[in-house]
Amino acid sequence: MPPSPGITSAVGCLLVDVRHDLATMYLRPVERADLSEIEQEFAKLEAEAWERLRAEGVPDEKVSLQRTIAMRYLGQWRSLAVPVEVGLASLDEAIAKFHAQHEREYAYRRDGAAVEIYQLGLRAIGITPKPEFRQLPLSGAGIAPQPLTSRPVKFDETDQPVETPIFRRSRLQAGTVIHGPAIIEQFDSTTVVPPGVIASVDQYLIIRLHLTEGLS
Repeated sequence: MPPSPGITSAVGCLLVDVRHDLATMYLRPVERADLSEIEQEFAKLEAEAWERLRAEGVPDEKVSLQRTIAMRYLGQWRSLAVPVEVGLASLDEAIAKFHAQHEREYAYRRDGAAVEIYQLGLRAIGITPKPEFRQLPLSGAGIAPQPLTSRPVKFDETDQPVETPIFRRSRLQAGTVIHGPAIIEQFDSTTVVPPGVIASVDQYLIIRLHLTEGLS
């Protein structure tokens, strides 16, 4: 459990790379595909991707582009996208990747069956700078934390309510270890530590729950 579970999604939105998934239809059997035409379609997608990422302030050296070709067996409605390199000399490698991916996804492949291209895709990523989270010394190691209070709590593992210590998360130090049962409270969430579970606080103040040996 991260220090502020209630805002973890918001933090993730701030840290995630900028990404655009662009695609264009290109429906035809692989033997009728025109490689120069495919290259032109990819060039159009890449031009749009560059325009979007530059408008969003992403430096050119932080841009990553990945081309894909979505294929399917003739007559199927679903397709699978496989990565391809720039400047294709043939589709043989892409077709081989498609057969292998189809086997991984659906547990069968049809190497002799007709394959058609469904769509050309481009994943455009603008890599954003990532902050380094501060690591704290394990100053709480070996120190038994003092609960604020206690209250009866009913757990699935117990027939009757158990008098359970209640801890304030803001008072837990890195290195703190709490043996369940316990309740750890904070403004935006509550962490339940059932009987037979150990909660430890790491150097990033993340609470990690560990099953004790032999607990099913």
